[in-house]
Amino acid sequence: MTCDDADPKAELVIKAQIHAGGRGKGTFKDGFKGGVKVTSKASDIKEFAKRFIGNTLITKQTGPEGQLCQKVLVHEGINFKKEYYFAILMDRSHNGPVLVGSQQGGMDIEEVAHKNPEAIFTVRITYQSASSLAVMLYSLLPPPPPPVPRLLTVPFLLYALCMHDC
Repeated sequence: MTCDDADPKAELVIKAQIHAGGRGKGTFKDGFKGGVKVTSKASDIKEFAKRFIGNTLITKQTGPEGQLCQKVLVHEGINFKKEYYFAILMDRSHNGPVLVGSQQGGMDIEEVAHKNPEAIFTVRITYQSASSLAVMLYSLLPPPPPPVPRLLTVPFLLYALCMHDC
């Protein structure tokens, strides 16, 4: 699917694909602000892609050297009822991958960590522990949670993605 194939009434989102958070609040080395943009025009997406690709994005997580953006993700906008934060990170203190999560969303997870650290949990994860982890995640969700079979796949998929990409 291309931008031109998208529903003309749809909101479109373009995201710089780098290995760092805070892309939306970042600044490219040429001064262009924001590595995440929302628009209703396919022509805007093409222009944003030209500004992103080949440019270096600097965020709080990249340090002053930033990271070169070589790819972008484009998708139709999604309206969320509730936002959660889940990430699998490699953690030296746990000697492997951990799941970090919060019910307080993901856009400003660093701010949540600073102001309300008890709202974030960290759990060591292995493929074998993914099913018990799924049950724990299920218990943390406010009612009505999604159907159990659908939720049970999330930790396994996250773990598989992390281990493939890490």
